[in-house]
Amino acid sequence: IVKGHSLIDFEKISFQYFPKTDWLFFSSKRAVLYFFGQKPKIEGQKIGCIGKSTADEIRKFGMRAEFIGTSTDTRLTGKQFASRVGSGTVLFPMAKGSLRSVQNGFVKAGQAIDLLVYETIEHTVEIPDADILVFTSPSNIQSYTKQKSISKNQKLIALGDATGSALRKLGFTQYITADAFDDTALARAV
Repeated sequence: IVKGHSLIDFEKISFQYFPKTDWLFFSSKRAVLYFFGQKPKIEGQKIGCIGKSTADEIRKFGMRAEFIGTSTDTRLTGKQFASRVGSGTVLFPMAKGSLRSVQNGFVKAGQAIDLLVYETIEHTVEIPDADILVFTSPSNIQSYTKQKSISKNQKLIALGDATGSALRKLGFTQYITADAFDDTALARAV
């Protein structure tokens, strides 16, 4: 039996202005939704994103990504994207409390500009016992562990290296990282 429980909700953070940059970069489908959902005026910026699922979400708004990350290691994607951008500037629509893994790939001050477009809100749900736990973000791990302990006997799946890193910080080194940022990759990992 498979049961899915979201342990977090999302809330829009409104913005009135954002600086003009050479690029926009989206680290999640939610960042795309909460940015383009506010109908910003885009004037020729190139678009980059973390992976295929996020690129698909960008297409729903009539745009296309010119850079699509191919690794679940967001630090590597950040380095590759920074290399592509060169000396240009990038706006990062993102969640409040983001780990900023991709932005850390930029070394020049002022090149990566953050714009908060949503925040993660934890909520309590009744969590059933499970043999396999699938975590899609560090926020999900944080919310889960506030409500329930992770057993050493449970199989752990992480969506991306940042989520895996959050598991390691809790002392869990035995987990599987999905090989892409999409549902099919999660199913393969399970």
